[in-house]
Amino acid sequence: MEKVYSPIEIIQHNVSLHELDLINKYVAMIFHWNKKINITSRHTTKEQIYDFVCEGIALTKILGLDKSVAIADVGSGAGFPGMILGILGYKNSHLIEINTKKASFLQYVSAELNLGIKIHNKDVKSMNLGELDFITSKAVASTENFIKMCQNINSTNTKTVLCKNVADLNCELKNITLESKGLAMDYRFVVF
Repeated sequence: MEKVYSPIEIIQHNVSLHELDLINKYVAMIFHWNKKINITSRHTTKEQIYDFVCEGIALTKILGLDKSVAIADVGSGAGFPGMILGILGYKNSHLIEINTKKASFLQYVSAELNLGIKIHNKDVKSMNLGELDFITSKAVASTENFIKMCQNINSTNTKTVLCKNVADLNCELKNITLESKGLAMDYRFVVF
């Protein structure tokens, strides 16, 4: 298990002033839209949102410098981590969100910030995106259920990167062995 997030590492990450401006605009859009529809919990603080931003930035350590990699962010919700990856230049990103209101929010943000990333208002179980390099997600389902629901978009060379908090991950790892259930795949956990 690889822990990639620490505030010092995030500060040292080479985020441009333009990218920081886009991130701040995106966060403002989350709070604006959250007044009308439930993009995140209505009790989510700005500090929590910026923690989610840092998680997305931390993922770049795993994704690498090649920003042309094909990424699917499943259950994007408010856009974490996929929208942050789009802001950071990973333009071959697919944000998949089944909830129409949240998908509309993601479309709006992508258009307003001129990101050019693809938003899919669909169930991932019915999708085929071709060859993907990475599948990412934050808090959509248990690891076991997540891997099952992504079978159609997963391929031999796809790496899955899941953002999990330590308590959830420890609980899951005690209860399942993915390989023993026929769910073997290349996966990484980003622990926060």
